[in-house]
Amino acid sequence: MRPLVLKIKGLRSYREETVLDFSDRDLVAIIGDTGAGKSSILEAITYALYGGATWSRGVVKDLIGSNEPAMTVEFTFRADDATWMVNRSARSNTGQGLHRLICLGDNARQFDGASAVNAEIQRLVGLDYDGFLRAVILPQGKFQELLQSTPSQRNGVLKGIFRVDEIEAVREHARNGRDRISIALNEAKVARARLLPDPWSVADEATALAATSRDALARLETAAAEIAAAESEVRDATGRIAILQSDIADITRARRPGDATALEQLLAVESDLAARMQAAASRQSEHEAAAEAIAAELAAADSEGTGERGLTHALATLENANRELR
Repeated sequence: MRPLVLKIKGLRSYREETVLDFSDRDLVAIIGDTGAGKSSILEAITYALYGGATWSRGVVKDLIGSNEPAMTVEFTFRADDATWMVNRSARSNTGQGLHRLICLGDNARQFDGASAVNAEIQRLVGLDYDGFLRAVILPQGKFQELLQSTPSQRNGVLKGIFRVDEIEAVREHARNGRDRISIALNEAKVARARLLPDPWSVADEATALAATSRDALARLETAAAEIAAAESEVRDATGRIAILQSDIADITRARRPGDATALEQLLAVESDLAARMQAAASRQSEHEAAAEAIAAELAAADSEGTGERGLTHALATLENANRELR
């Protein structure tokens, strides 16, 4: 709180309106002879802020000058980044009068009535009536009261002066925020622990395994088709050989002149068929060897996790990783 302008009228020796301007002063000393009105300035400030005297908050008529019908005090000050003006007055016959606090500037606010004005003044200054007397005014005989106050009383006064309660509120807010963030961070760590260490690497490996397995499957399907075709040729050749052997037996039993030529022809056919059967058997062996190699490759792939079951597991892992990443 910074005093700016104090106007006094009818308070003790200040019968006429007196204006004290502190706005361009960084340091002010009130000096003068006894009875010159030094203490009355402090009484006027105390009355303007808290509606009471330094020795009693409830009785203010003693502040009214002798034979004066009333007193008025207008105090302008800076607090809470704004300029405020408080007006108070009291009459000698009733002691009651005006209590008004106005915020000057664009954000104009007004408080009327002793209770509303006192509450807002206490918020702006950061001190209640007793704390203001102990920490700011310190009238004669009151300094010892501050020194001799209990620790809790002094803490209350000092907290009000330095607005420690606001710092404590900010600290409590920060502590609560830290606790909330810590809980969220721990939950995030637990959720991250359930994920794969490197989901993108696992996804790339699974994609590569899928491509390799598709190539192996295509080779197996081609070999299976060739084996099936070779088996079909072998069956056909075996059937024709059986027929030819039966025909040869019949011819041998019923050999006639001129059958030698026919027999030679049949033998040539038989030789050709035997060559074809041998070629078919050779191809069958080759296909069977290829099939065995592919079967071994598949078994090795299964043992290494790159076979059909491994790919199924890898694809499932990839899908889970993608879901977790989202």
